[in-house]
Amino acid sequence: MEMDRCEKSNSVLSAGDIAREEILRSAAEYIEKSVPEKAVEELQQLLAVGGKKADVLYLLSVAQLALGKDKDAADLARVVIALNPKCFAAYLTVAYFYKKTEQLQQQLAILQQLVDYAEALCGRPPANEIVSRAWRELAGGHVRLGNIAQCKQAYLKAGLTAVSYEQRWYDYSSYLMCTNYDAAFDNTRMLVEHQKYNAFFHSLEPLAKRKRTPREKLRIGYISPDFCQHVVIYFAYPLLHNYDRESFEVYCYRKGPEDDGTRQLMSSGTIWRDISKLAPRKAAELIQRDEIDILVELAGHTANNCLPVLAYKPAPVQICGIGYFNTTGLKAVDYFLTDSYVDPPGEADRFFSEKLLRLSKTHWCYTKRVEAPTCGPAPCLKNGYITFCCFNNFAKVTDQVLGLWARIMCLVPKSRLILKNAAFGNMYARLHILQRLGTAGIDLMRVEFRTATVTHMSEYREMDIALDTTPYVGGATTCEALYMGVPVITLRGGRHGARFGVSILENVGYAEWIAQTEDQYIEKAVELAGDTDLLGRLHGGELRERMEASPLMNARLYMEDLETTYKKIWSSQAQ
Repeated sequence: MEMDRCEKSNSVLSAGDIAREEILRSAAEYIEKSVPEKAVEELQQLLAVGGKKADVLYLLSVAQLALGKDKDAADLARVVIALNPKCFAAYLTVAYFYKKTEQLQQQLAILQQLVDYAEALCGRPPANEIVSRAWRELAGGHVRLGNIAQCKQAYLKAGLTAVSYEQRWYDYSSYLMCTNYDAAFDNTRMLVEHQKYNAFFHSLEPLAKRKRTPREKLRIGYISPDFCQHVVIYFAYPLLHNYDRESFEVYCYRKGPEDDGTRQLMSSGTIWRDISKLAPRKAAELIQRDEIDILVELAGHTANNCLPVLAYKPAPVQICGIGYFNTTGLKAVDYFLTDSYVDPPGEADRFFSEKLLRLSKTHWCYTKRVEAPTCGPAPCLKNGYITFCCFNNFAKVTDQVLGLWARIMCLVPKSRLILKNAAFGNMYARLHILQRLGTAGIDLMRVEFRTATVTHMSEYREMDIALDTTPYVGGATTCEALYMGVPVITLRGGRHGARFGVSILENVGYAEWIAQTEDQYIEKAVELAGDTDLLGRLHGGELRERMEASPLMNARLYMEDLETTYKKIWSSQAQ
């Protein structure tokens, strides 16, 4: 039982103290054995005779938490903090209660109190797993608010205070993920920050190289934490269901949970391995035993990624792509999957530690959601005004983006803006975001917030035009909007992740919705808003038909292109 600094000092114990310690030990064992009610009974008896003691109250709060009595646990933890502010774990109990009850402001405050106190106490950020976890929770709260600078700092501090070396890998990955939201990071700085990731593995001993195994079929391995109900599955589906079974064998390495999305992918008949409980080296050894020729990692620096597995070099050829939008910085990754729209030849290569593999049309292939409803008429035809929308993660909505939206809404009278994201379910987040919108000059009476729902595809039938974000643009969200007949205006950015919209729209055949400058972004949105006849045709089925006939949704052509590339790089390795 982790008591952190809630324990008694190591002074000589009296007989009464020994009896007291036995009760505490017994209570802790009851909690470990999932019998917290017994622990509560013993601890309350101890409090009755011994008075309020921080260690007893803390253990009682843990027992109440195990019983599902979160408020009682938090109330006890507050008393513990007052008696012994060095009991770091008590702060997390209070923060957990605030998080569960959607009191984001209070959650961030108690976490900040903990990290500030710990740093003041030690004179520097201490190596302490509880403090590290607090920084991690702070980062998660700030990203909900779109506070990217605070989020980046928090993830760096989480890694700095982490005791586990492995945890430091993942905290730095989370930091790198956040840099994609930041327009202030140019390509050179982005590369430098990503290359620092490789230093975590400089002393790691890679697996011994295996001999190439002569066989008729090339063996491809796909590894991801997102083979589940995650947007990545709509791009992973063709990889597993449309491959050439005469020329390839496919293995899948699942690090995440199994759910209906997983089972949908597993119906392809490919070979599956669950690596969710394996350490990176053990997972790498499994992949090597499977004699994978080309290993493709689909998450990059996103949550719970598998890059540490690739650091051991379990396959002769290793590729990253689809689920991430920047270089990995990891020397063990040989190639990065892309296309000429997101990474124009000669323009982007020097900003990747990997060699770029450019597919001829699109670097990914979208599979429609099973639950996607039919398209409907353009809402403006009935409403008499334009409804703009953005369903992207709100962390992507920078102040620069809000400024652009404000100018668009000024030029399109009576237009409305609907924003949809899970963050809007929290009152503090809504107030914080409303303040940002107001500061940007957006009329708040014309804005509607909607929280995340499983029916979001049908809600696109209420939207006329989707406005993309920058520099971190929409990917799956853009595909979903287009599939529902909603045109998307995007701004071409200066790096891979800022040009997803360019690739999508070029492949679907609507390059006219791609802006090269901020002024063009505004002009294109205003011009499209004024063409209600075109909006009517797009919503009426024209846009979906063109998308379904485009390279973006042609799984056969996509897989032919991808597999030709696999054969080419494998052949080059043999020479």
